[in-house]
Amino acid sequence: MKFSIIVAAYNVENYIEKCLLSLISLPSDIFELIIVNDGSTDQTKNIIINFLLKYHIKHAKLIDKENGGLSSARNVGLEQVKGEYVIFIDGDDYIQPGELLKICSSITDDCDVIICAPRVEYLALDILKASDSKYFSLPFTGLKAVSELDLCSISPVAWSKIYKTKVIKEKNIKFPDGLLYEDNYWYWMFIKEADKVFFSDSTFYVYVRRTGSIMDHTYSKKEGYSIQRIFLLQKILEDCKKITKSERKKIIEVYLDVAEQDCPQVEKDKLFYYMHELLKKIPSEELNDHLLDIKKRTFEFVPNPSPYTDKVEREILQIPQKTPPTLSKILTFKNNSAIKCLLKKFFKRKTARGKSSY
Repeated sequence: MKFSIIVAAYNVENYIEKCLLSLISLPSDIFELIIVNDGSTDQTKNIIINFLLKYHIKHAKLIDKENGGLSSARNVGLEQVKGEYVIFIDGDDYIQPGELLKICSSITDDCDVIICAPRVEYLALDILKASDSKYFSLPFTGLKAVSELDLCSISPVAWSKIYKTKVIKEKNIKFPDGLLYEDNYWYWMFIKEADKVFFSDSTFYVYVRRTGSIMDHTYSKKEGYSIQRIFLLQKILEDCKKITKSERKKIIEVYLDVAEQDCPQVEKDKLFYYMHELLKKIPSEELNDHLLDIKKRTFEFVPNPSPYTDKVEREILQIPQKTPPTLSKILTFKNNSAIKCLLKKFFKRKTARGKSSY
């Protein structure tokens, strides 16, 4: 049995060598290494090349491409995969090779995905230790049928898992280009095509929380990140046809709740506009009272001569360019008490974080 490891790297010059060092002891007859440099503008590419030459790593392939984002890098790597199973590693993280070997030696062919809890190393955001412990913990043990599981209770990160290549190839599963939080999309597209999952108590993946990462920007409420969750949700609901009604309801509630939590105050009008546009397309029985309230309101926007909604946003939500929202103008509900209640809920929500990468 052979395993393909895809390392996606973008501007990780301070981390990539440690990542690669953790991989060199893996036997070449079992593991193939696919490294994708996603148009790094720092020394990442040179460090990778020098590393491969220094250690004479012949079972590694370096793909150098223009920057396209994490999804693009992983998808390019997937095109080169020859192993029966695939493992994703971000260039700023690393593995514990002994643990990975132990897990891989015990895999049986009836298992479509192996899920492990990661070890988290904190170079930043150590305030999240308690929530991380709960978020990444495994809700099940051993071999389980997907149909028996509460899929919403499993961390949707793409790393710290080992995937059967056959499922990926047969169902043509890919990461979504142009979106942040792409792991969530991949998780649902893959897990709904899988039959059996093995939950392992071995910890092979080390996730590094650091400054400058997507999750660092999320926690600091950087503009644009909360809006991406709405686009992500829209794509999951459109593309993953096997999600059950109960799963849809839970996903909608959780994703939009976190989008509100992450949203900076200056973007709340834009956020509620896009939430409203999305919720209009979703049956009311799938929504809780809070989301129903947003769906039923009428939003009035003062036309803005300059396009506020960019091309990606319009294509995803199918919003005409002629009716963009105005950032500094009016967010009006027919019922003034409703908007007060809505904003009160918005500002009272406490922050809970998951994960992303790059």
